[in-house]
Amino acid sequence: PQQQSRPRVSELEAAQRPQQRPRGGVALRPDGGGTLGKPVRLFSNFSPVRVREGGVEVHQYSLAYLKGEGEELELRTTQRRRDVLLEFKDNIDVAFGVREGAAWVWDGDKIFISTRRIDSLSMERPGLKLTWQYARSLRLEGDHREVYQVYDLVLRHEQSMMFKAVGKAIFNPDRQTWRDRFQNLNKTLWLGHRQSVVRGEGGTPMLLVDKAVTCVLRPVSLIEFLCVELGLRQHRKLSTQELAAELRKPKVLADVRKQLNKRKVTHRHPQYAEWSQRWEEHKRKGKSG
Repeated sequence: PQQQSRPRVSELEAAQRPQQRPRGGVALRPDGGGTLGKPVRLFSNFSPVRVREGGVEVHQYSLAYLKGEGEELELRTTQRRRDVLLEFKDNIDVAFGVREGAAWVWDGDKIFISTRRIDSLSMERPGLKLTWQYARSLRLEGDHREVYQVYDLVLRHEQSMMFKAVGKAIFNPDRQTWRDRFQNLNKTLWLGHRQSVVRGEGGTPMLLVDKAVTCVLRPVSLIEFLCVELGLRQHRKLSTQELAAELRKPKVLADVRKQLNKRKVTHRHPQYAEWSQRWEEHKRKGKSG
């Protein structure tokens, strides 16, 4: 058999020296170090963020969505605001000099940042008007909270424009491997990630990336949604009239009343407005009788 190599002198000396007592409950490695043992690989979800020397000057704007002269348009979701911005993207690129090497980012709501300064700007189409108003300028250098916020916005911008942003997390609906496992439910599980720029040791900006999970409703019709929730298996073959007949059955109606107890039902489908009106009348009759 092959003879094992003799340990080095430095290791023998280190082994013969008395062990140092830990200070503050933290064990210290022996003097001289060691070369034996199995090396391991360590992974971290932190990555350093580097900016070119000298920093970059950016300009912040306040973005407003209007439907008339001074009347603000209510866009509740980031998805709707993103669709509006994408509609004007070509004109925005021209106005802020993207073809000349400038760039712009957007936070999903009212904060708009660009490397080109414009005092004010407006774009409109019938029923919609976008306005940009200059707010301030900022140089991306140093250890400041405002600088870290811009770093975070810049690194999130492209992904939030391409994929689905839910809160601070980002998901790609087209790459969800868990969707088939919940095909018999009205809910689907999305796997994505969330990221943020934090201050590292010594003031170095670090990009933190964590996994994110959310549960969303499947994009199905209202009739199919009700049938799945009520356990009607042959929901794909039911018409509107057949579903209404099923809902009138005592057992199903009792289940509906139990699930909707002390809940407020809202919808955005005009074709089901008559159903909502009838349900409100039914609740009022139930309270009075």
